Amino acid sequence: MKKITILILATLFAAIAATPAFSTEFFFKKIDENDEDDVYWAVDIDTAREHYKHYTALFSDVFNSRVLRVLLGEKDLLNDRIENLFDLAKVDNRYLRLLRNMVYARYGLIFKSDDLNTFFGKHKWYKPERDNVDRYLTNADKHNVRVIQAFEGRNEKLPNANWGTEKERVGIWQDMSEIPSGWSNRFVVFPKNRMEYHISQMEHMKIYAGMAGAYSIKGNVLEFSVGEVWYVMPPDFDISVGPGGYEWANYAKNSIKLEKNIIFKFPISDVSAYSKTDTIVLIKNNSERHTHFRMERISIGGQWFYKKGDDPSKAH
Repeated sequence: MKKITILILATLFAAIAATPAFSTEFFFKKIDENDEDDVYWAVDIDTAREHYKHYTALFSDVFNSRVLRVLLGEKDLLNDRIENLFDLAKVDNRYLRLLRNMVYARYGLIFKSDDLNTFFGKHKWYKPERDNVDRYLTNADKHNVRVIQAFEGRNEKLPNANWGTEKERVGIWQDMSEIPSGWSNRFVVFPKNRMEYHISQMEHMKIYAGMAGAYSIKGNVLEFSVGEVWYVMPPDFDISVGPGGYEWANYAKNSIKLEKNIIFKFPISDVSAYSKTDTIVLIKNNSERHTHFRMERISIGGQWFYKKGDDPSKAH
């Protein structure tokens, strides 16, 4: 069974890593097929390439650890904000402590802890020369420290976080309080402690589509045990382009069922009420119309998720 699983993954990654065979439909799509003039969409190749790179990397991150890559020396991965909270949820606090201090080590901080000096001293790029590096920290650095500290605060021995009753938890919890043109990233909670995570419907050229498994709450920790991962596999990597962005022209949703579950552990808050008022200015009579919303929300991995529906079957 292990050999079969490895073979499937190897085949999948080889297909994803292959250079896409873009069709001429992608590069030479007319705005109006009935127009005799050759007027084409202005295809932004750089954006299409970055979308493709981003989502192949996101899929790959499910099965490996970007945190480990940083600790092994790829420190430039910390140049950007940490957005993939699932990567932090896979590692324990010993690794997170090293990751947080990697932010400061990059600027030459002299550590007071012998173990940190020993660890970073193994990296050739580390030059201990400053007692304080706060003035060198970028906004991305400060964000990353806050996110890492939130995960370091996980404690399964605390009283369980309050996410209401099982019936109250069931539904769709989205990372946006609005639904602009489709579902955003979302946790979908089912009865009997079953959970799914879906990638936003508004993303373009995605490979990774989501995952499914079971969940439990231990202290202030949401444990998500994933046994199935979904991905989108376009058979010929043909891309269509239009005013909404780039999409696979033809694709099928597939899944990988894992022999051994991947365990993600997120810090979680108590559920709380959230109120919002939207104001619309009516130009015709120069008046305002106010719409009041009230919904529940919960912080998972330091990010707010809002309950946008009670029926989990409508999350697709």
